[in-house]
Amino acid sequence: MSWQPWSDDARLHPSPYLDWAYRLYPAYGDPARFVPVPDPRSLWQLHQCGPADSPPPMIRFPVPVAMANPAYGPPGPTQVEACASLAPDPACLPPITSETIIAAIIDVDIGFGHRSLRTAAGDSRVLAAWQQGAAPAGPLPFGRACLKQDIDAALARHSPAGPTGPLDAEAFNRSLGLSDPLARGCDGLESRFAHGTHVLSLLAGADPTRDPAFAEHVRILAVSLPPITAYGEGGGMLDEYLSYGLRWIVETYRALMQASGLSVPPPLAVNVSFGKQAGARDAGQEWLRQVMALDTLFSETPDTPPRLTLFVPAGNDNLARGHAALELAPGAEAEIDWHLQPEDETSNIVEIWSDGRPGDPVPLALDLVSPGQGPQGFSAARPDQNGGQSRALTGGAGRIYCDAVTAPDGALRHRHQICLAPTRPGATGVTAPAGRWRLRLRNAGPAPLRLRAHIQSDQATLPGLRRARHSYFDHPAYQPHDSLGAAADSYAYDASACDLDGPDPLHRHGTLNAYAVTEGAISVGGFRVSDGRPAGYSATGAAATAIGGHPGPDLLLPSEDGPAHFGILAEGATDGATLALRGTSFSCACAARRVLEHWLAGGPAARPAAEARTLLTQEAAAQEAAGHWRHGPIAPAKGGAGRHAFQPARAVARR
Repeated sequence: MSWQPWSDDARLHPSPYLDWAYRLYPAYGDPARFVPVPDPRSLWQLHQCGPADSPPPMIRFPVPVAMANPAYGPPGPTQVEACASLAPDPACLPPITSETIIAAIIDVDIGFGHRSLRTAAGDSRVLAAWQQGAAPAGPLPFGRACLKQDIDAALARHSPAGPTGPLDAEAFNRSLGLSDPLARGCDGLESRFAHGTHVLSLLAGADPTRDPAFAEHVRILAVSLPPITAYGEGGGMLDEYLSYGLRWIVETYRALMQASGLSVPPPLAVNVSFGKQAGARDAGQEWLRQVMALDTLFSETPDTPPRLTLFVPAGNDNLARGHAALELAPGAEAEIDWHLQPEDETSNIVEIWSDGRPGDPVPLALDLVSPGQGPQGFSAARPDQNGGQSRALTGGAGRIYCDAVTAPDGALRHRHQICLAPTRPGATGVTAPAGRWRLRLRNAGPAPLRLRAHIQSDQATLPGLRRARHSYFDHPAYQPHDSLGAAADSYAYDASACDLDGPDPLHRHGTLNAYAVTEGAISVGGFRVSDGRPAGYSATGAAATAIGGHPGPDLLLPSEDGPAHFGILAEGATDGATLALRGTSFSCACAARRVLEHWLAGGPAARPAAEARTLLTQEAAAQEAAGHWRHGPIAPAKGGAGRHAFQPARAVARR
């Protein structure tokens, strides 16, 4: 297998992820006809069934997602403001009061028929929901909206014993498009595991008889994303679905205010328990910050503090061996092993970000060596600010892209994106060999060169959803285990607080979820309640000298109860089911719930996002100072302000 020479890439498509998808699945058609988000149902059917005779239908939005700088995401606030609203007609929305608090969620497999998501009278606390992966119905560009009256009608139809009696959850979910067993990946609520339901239970679930105040005043907006197979290889289109979901929440929130005649906006907490590793880290995910800025439009007073508080998980990739960072002197070389696992149905993608200067050649020269082959020699791309370059592996099994990206702060970065085909033969008919690939790096420039490489997150949200096997880096200097044979975390949690991360190039530092570095977002990691030990998988902040570095999560909340209790308890896919799941997604939901309860207890009417962060970090610092846990101290890169033991009250027996 050999690499072809670099060639100019006109970049008529928004990102290399999409160009790679077009090349891997020719039925997508001509990249020039791409519009922001394809019909998700066609996309996942194409992914499962192989190329069709005709391209899948595409959804045309009022404003194209592509920007002059695609590395930093979809449209800014002025473009979004100019679009037609995604929100329902205010006349169709139920009124809310000045005492209402809004909890919003963006997730997958959100079942909202549960008793804990209803009032004492049995009607739903969900004001509106957008099922992005459901069969198209109504005015939304894709998917369908479910309003409170639709949900209440379905609850009445499928509760034979009355509004507070048992619910036929399967019939309820199918009637509203929450579940579709005939569509691959839309059957999460047919099983025991339902990620979004578990998160929503922690975020906003309440027994209306035991906690009537919460059930009375906290209302819910929900966006259920389409199945993972709709996001494209490596999750390249996740940003688009998330950005429109956030925009729908913001605009629906404004429509609720209009329908209710409220002059002072109620507080809004948005939980986005999603993450990825790739992306521009200089200012976080810029599109998230831009959509969040829309809430400044809620008031005619320019200096009114924002009402939207965004919660994101720190991420679960700390031990995934997916991050490398190093600095190369002029002429220096480095080599990293990249292992592709067999029987992987998804592409494996690495992003490499490096420093650059306007007008200078790209200093980074690459050589990617396939298993069993010898080096072919270093080669550097020559992109400019108007386009990039790419080179292909013979047979179409791989492609490397390079472009120049200007960060919001004006710094120039070069992005190399390496895409390799799945290792398991499937719909594409193109495979890359499994095994050890060698990534060779050389600084061909006159100055020291900082590099950061991430393997793009490639994992299913729920067990068994698809065959996605995560590739990983390896290097002799990396120590995956401690002296006792356990997986080594970033630090030793004893009096020494020793940094176990080791020398370049592989690091646990820098594994923070790319969404977690967004300005204004509250990022939350996880720890074990029984003894205070941080979860090994909970991500660590970057070293201070790393390119695009971020210091760490804001704080830690519980992600598991103890060594014998795998995760924290919340509701399963069906009403009445309880199970334990672990991960920083659930720590994140606990943090948002703590803020909701603080607001409910009588916080001031104007609740800026900064107040929520201050509340959480001060409470965590106080608990750290009290010395509640055996394991410690915790470095800020791993634990931020410290550990916060809050969990929502749940009526379940605990061992």
